[in-house]
Amino acid sequence: MLAEHDRLRLTTQSRLARGLGRRKQLKPGLSAGEAADIIWTLASERTYLALVHKREWEPEKYERWVTEQLVAALLSRS
Repeated sequence: MLAEHDRLRLTTQSRLARGLGRRKQLKPGLSAGEAADIIWTLASERTYLALVHKREWEPEKYERWVTEQLVAALLSRS
């Protein structure tokens, strides 16, 4: 069941990454597949649970952090 959930998450995040690629918003040299892997990793519920529940971050702090990380990792500056 967990494997199926991860597969569905990757499918959704792949769509997002492909959209960014079509709009030429990804960093140069970053493929849509690599972008999907980055989104899948950073925006996982495991990361959320580790930071919010285990490390006691406020959900708003996590949201700001994950947004900053995704922008830095994925988006072109131009």
